[in-house]
Amino acid sequence: MQKTLEVSGGSMPTAHLLAEDFQRMLTENDYSQSTCSTYLRFVEPFLKENPHPAEMDRYDVGRYILKWRNQLSNNSMKLATSALIKFYKYLKFYHGFRRADAVIDHIQDLKGEFFRTPSFQPDPMSEDELSTLFQYTLGANPRQVRRRNIITILLGTGLRVSEFCAVRRDQVAIHEPGVQSHIFVPGGKTASARRKIPLHRDFPYSNSWILGERVVEAFDSYEKVRPVPRTEETENFWFISERGQPISKRSVQAMFTRLCEKSGLQKKRAEADENSLSVHNLRHTFATQLAMQGANAYQIKAILGHASVSTSQAYIRLLDRVG
Repeated sequence: MQKTLEVSGGSMPTAHLLAEDFQRMLTENDYSQSTCSTYLRFVEPFLKENPHPAEMDRYDVGRYILKWRNQLSNNSMKLATSALIKFYKYLKFYHGFRRADAVIDHIQDLKGEFFRTPSFQPDPMSEDELSTLFQYTLGANPRQVRRRNIITILLGTGLRVSEFCAVRRDQVAIHEPGVQSHIFVPGGKTASARRKIPLHRDFPYSNSWILGERVVEAFDSYEKVRPVPRTEETENFWFISERGQPISKRSVQAMFTRLCEKSGLQKKRAEADENSLSVHNLRHTFATQLAMQGANAYQIKAILGHASVSTSQAYIRLLDRVG
């Protein structure tokens, strides 16, 4: 006869009867056959080694999981911990196991330790790096003027490269009477991406690298050397390639990378064992400058279009670390 354990005034079946009942519960709750098989693949050996789960405390379960940690891949560990969490929820709701919550919390804590993603670390460019970069954009021919203006606008707005390439003429308001200069970003993968980026001196930033007036001047200068659009639709885009098409993310990134290599910035970063530069570092620099000028995390989130304020707070923490 199958042994039972008293729990919460009732009894709990052990071992294979628990596994069968757990499987039945999953099926009745419309879990797919694949999910059922996956959960049972980890619950059954757990029960075989620990036929009386109600006698185990959270640390016993934790020790079992740590043993798995040395045997399974990361993906399998994620599945295994999810299976045990589901199993202990089943014990709680179907068998009244009162210690289930403590066990579940402990598994969740272990899972967080195993699979915690590194916290976001901003990587702004230094003043010296910016000075060097702009030295290599000097020149009066149209190509040099365009790339200088492109970098200035990216640095002075914090636009993502995809947003920059998609900027249309009706999104930019400059030199309009009674209208504060700004760029309107219609949105993207998150609702917070929809925003206005002010181009004026009165917002919290005033650093020379990201001064709004410089961005307005860059738009004016770019328009003078803007290639001729090939189609009427292309005319609606602000930034045009030499072939008359809307500029692409790949071309912007390639231009920026070439400048960083030519100026020696990539080599210096490699020698210092630092991350290589990409055009996204300009966005990091813009956000860091906002923080340096006194913008709080919510202002940074509103201007940068971050999905979470925790991302914006990383720039505040960066200043705390560097003093």
